[in-house]
This record gives sequence, structure tokens and C-alpha cells, in this order.
Amino acid sequence: MKNLLTIFTLLFLTTVSSAQINKGQWLVGGLAEVSYQQEGTPSTPNQINELDLKLSPDAGYFIIDGLAVGLRINNFRSFYEQTVPYGYNGPYKYDLTQFTGAAFVRYYLFPNTSKGNFLVDGGYAYGFSDQYNYGFGGMYQNYSNWISSKVQTFFISVGPVIFVTPNIALEMLVSYNRMNNIDKSSYQTGMFFGAGFQLHLGKNKNTQVLIKKPMQP
Repeated sequence: MKNLLTIFTLLFLTTVSSAQINKGQWLVGGLAEVSYQQEGTPSTPNQINELDLKLSPDAGYFIIDGLAVGLRINNFRSFYEQTVPYGYNGPYKYDLTQFTGAAFVRYYLFPNTSKGNFLVDGGYAYGFSDQYNYGFGGMYQNYSNWISSKVQTFFISVGPVIFVTPNIALEMLVSYNRMNNIDKSSYQTGMFFGAGFQLHLGKNKNTQVLIKKPMQP
């Protein structure tokens, strides 16, 4: 961890061509996130397994230097398995799919003369959720059902950014999400680790063009 912090510190202090985070510029890209959780006891290890995946393409516009607003599409999948008796006295699983549209605000903490930066990104999403539940054995034998609902999600992400070029940024973010059913009957929270790329588009106002003057006779 100490070595990692040292590397990012050096990146922040390394001056390169100005990164594209100025007013009037655009960003287009996306993030892929993953979360895996496992629960158990010494006598019953791995009795609960959950894998969550999220893919989020987005586009934004810098309204001032370092501050962008935009829209994002979230495609979320969750796979849950509980191997010990649950509910109907048998193993239980569900597959969850969510599709939401989000508005976000993003702020870069450091000036645009650094190859490394640090961002904070947060917002609100609204959309639809489909969950397929199924179990095996127990007093009711096999069972399954399908639940559809409307959901809203509040999210915040933080993490370092490395500008490979002034126009291409590699992001590594940690995110917190809270998802609520619109009827407030249930909610779900989660932490994610994600990585992705953003394209920063638009004319760099800090770029200077040198014009060579003709020699005087």
C-alpha cells in the first residue's frame, strides 16, 4: 500500500500536457465494476455466495474547470446463492437484473497540469428491476417466482485517475451504492471496485501554438 501511494504521489507531481478537464470540454467512456461476498461459519463455510457485476457507459460535459455533469446508463446483475436451508427449508438462489438511467456530477480535485488526478463522482439513478427466485427441496419441494419492480439508486465513487494522454484517462474507483424499491419495501447496499476509461474531448485551451517569425533582412 505504501508503494502504491508513493506511485500516485509521483504521478500527481509529474507535469505533462494539460489534461482535458476544462470548461466546455466533453468526456465519454464507462466503468466496469465487480463485487463478491461470501458468508459462513466454521461448521458451514461458504453458505452464502453473492457476485455483483455492473457496466456503466456515460457521457458528460464540463460546466466549469474540473467539474462535469452528465448522464449514465447502469446495467447491473447480481447472482446470489444460499446453500443452507432458507425460507422453505431448502437451498435458495436468485438472479437479479437492473437497468437504470442516472444523472451524475463529477469533480476532479487537482489542476489539469497533473498526469495523475483524483475524482469524486456521485448521483441518482432510476429504473427497473427483475428478480427470479428459486429454491430446492424442503417442505414445499421446488419453487420459483418472478418479481418486477421500479428502483432508485444513490451512488458515490472516489478514486485515482491516470491520464495516459491528455485525452485518455484510466480510472480506478471504489463505489458505494444504495438501491431502494420505489414502494420502500426493501433496500440493498453494496461496495464495488471498478476500472474503466474515459475519453476527454474538445479543444485544449492551454495548448499553445508557436509561430516562427521570419528572419529580418
